[in-house]
Amino acid sequence: MQDALRLIFRKYKIDDFVYPLFYCLPFALRFEPKNAPEKDAELFRQAFAKDQDVLVVVEDEPEAKFSALLEPFACSKAIHERYNSEDGSFLRYPRFVYNVPTDDMPIEKALNILLEFPEIYRNRVFFAAPESGILMTVYDKRGCDIAAPRRELLQPLFDGFKDCLSEIDLPQMRMNFEF
Repeated sequence: MQDALRLIFRKYKIDDFVYPLFYCLPFALRFEPKNAPEKDAELFRQAFAKDQDVLVVVEDEPEAKFSALLEPFACSKAIHERYNSEDGSFLRYPRFVYNVPTDDMPIEKALNILLEFPEIYRNRVFFAAPESGILMTVYDKRGCDIAAPRRELLQPLFDGFKDCLSEIDLPQMRMNFEF
């Protein structure tokens, strides 16, 4: 599973997750659904193809609520390091990668956990599609970011969910997705 994650990073020419996806990756959408988590669940279903696996990456989970939800699925764990620019040290933490068939993903329950504990899970949970490279992260009750290595993978989401796009970031998204 860690190898599948590296393949996704290669599609973006990055070495690790970037925060936030919208501002750091060339093709990304920022959604601010008015009725989250229902709309976030719908976005997940539209972004991730059926009958495929999705990697659910959980970084440093002290409460273990999310891991308990994904316990039935295959998991790999690795110790990960991230550079701390404030003091020059390296932060070490566990990274859990779950392999979940998209059709079996308990997305509503997952979103409820993420939204109930945003201070714990913000920028720590990613959904990733190994085949397409699509990435999604839910940042809090305000919405989510979805990125892809190619524009055409996100075009249906841009066209179908315009009412949910962040108004603040809409001009930047229009430059990338309206021709």
